[in-house]
Amino acid sequence: MLPNDTPLVAIDVSKGKSHAQGFLCRGSPRGKPFSFDHTKTGFSKLKAAVSALRGEAGKEPAVAFEHTGVYSRVVAKWAESAGIRQIAISPLLSAKARKSRLRPTKNDSLDCKSIAEAAYGSDVGEARAPSALLALSRQREAASSAAAEAKARYRMRIDLCWPCLDAFADPLSNAAMAAVMHYRHPAAVLRAGPKMVEAFLRKSAPSYGRSSAKALAAKLCDYARESMPPVGESSAEVDSLLRAAYEAKSAIGLEGELASRLIDVKVTIVL
Repeated sequence: MLPNDTPLVAIDVSKGKSHAQGFLCRGSPRGKPFSFDHTKTGFSKLKAAVSALRGEAGKEPAVAFEHTGVYSRVVAKWAESAGIRQIAISPLLSAKARKSRLRPTKNDSLDCKSIAEAAYGSDVGEARAPSALLALSRQREAASSAAAEAKARYRMRIDLCWPCLDAFADPLSNAAMAAVMHYRHPAAVLRAGPKMVEAFLRKSAPSYGRSSAKALAAKLCDYARESMPPVGESSAEVDSLLRAAYEAKSAIGLEGELASRLIDVKVTIVL
C-alpha cells in the first residue's frame, strides 16, 4: 500500500490541459484544484505546487495520474525529467473509486480526489516500465472498438432475423444471445415451447433464477408466435446472424477480460 502519510499531487489528465490538487496525506487536500496547460509555463505552475507541498510536508511528494496513453505521456515525461516519483494508475481503477462515491458526479475536485484515493488505496507493485500499462490500455481500447463494431453488426442482423426482439429483451444480454445462438430463428422457439425454453435458459444463463427464466421463456414464446421475420430458418441471413453473434460474444468477452486485467494492474510506480 502507498503510505497514507505520503504527500501527493493528483493530476486529472486531459488533452493539452490537466487539473491537479495537492494532498498533504490521505484525505487531507491542500487548496483547490487548479488547471495547467501542457506547456513550459503550465508545468512551471505544477512544479511550484509540488515545491509548496514538499515544503509543508517536509518530504518528497509523488504525483499520481491516470495512464491514458498519449495525453499522459507528457506528464510522465515532465515528472521523469524533474526527478519526481510517479504513480501511473489504471483508468479503470480511478473510475472504480469514482463510482464508489454516493453521487458519482464528475467535476475537477472529485476527479482529483478519486485519483488520489486510487493511489493511496491500492497495492503498489514493483517499479516497471510504463510501456506495460500503456500497451494493456491500448489493447483494451482496440478491444472496445472491435466490440462496438461486432455489436453493431449483430444488432443489424438480429433486426432482420428476430425483428423487434429488443422490445422486451436486450439482444446483447447473456440470456437473449444464448437463445438466439441456440434456436437461430423464432420459429424454433415456437416449436420448443415455454417449458423447454425455460429449461434451456436456466442451463445456459445460470444467473437467471427460475422465475426470471420462466418469465423470459413466456415472452420469447409469445414473441415467436406473433413475430413475422422476413427471412426463413434456412436462409443465409440466419447463418450470418449466427456468425455475428459468435463474433460479438467473443469480442465482449475479450473486452471484459482486458478490463479485468487493467483493474488487476492496480498502480505502477515509476521511480
